[in-house]
Amino acid sequence: MVVIIYPKDDFDAAQIAFQIQMMLGPDRVFVIPKGWTDNRALERIRKAHFVLLLMVDKGAVLDELTARELEVAKVLGKRVVIVAPKGKVQRQGWFDLYEFDPSSQEDLARKLDDILRRGRHTESTAPARNPRKPQGPDGRAKAIIYAYFLVMMLLLGHLMNEN
Repeated sequence: MVVIIYPKDDFDAAQIAFQIQMMLGPDRVFVIPKGWTDNRALERIRKAHFVLLLMVDKGAVLDELTARELEVAKVLGKRVVIVAPKGKVQRQGWFDLYEFDPSSQEDLARKLDDILRRGRHTESTAPARNPRKPQGPDGRAKAIIYAYFLVMMLLLGHLMNEN
């Protein structure tokens, strides 16, 4: 399971995170809502394969609650992935940083697709049962593609509302 967290004032990140959870299902992706107690968030982080911090708004800052969630993930030895606009976060050795170009509507969606795809591959190490069978897109791949287009639509809608 992937746990997604976001800064308190980054409403675009929250909307995208919850859309991803709806598309892929809460058994694969779980978003920790703001206002949860530390114990409930700790339990979800403990069950996670990795924790994804999603930052979309360049002006949003990392609040105390989100910083604590990141620290818990670090202490528990979870893989932490941060997706943020270019120049927003400084690289450090304890997390993977994926920077996106805020002026490109497709860049964020590509980064999220890559992260969710790679996260899924690290979870599954079982070989294919019938290697001769032609490989078509499975349900997970379709869900990721659908999430990609959904994120694109959200970003385009947000950009249109700004104008």
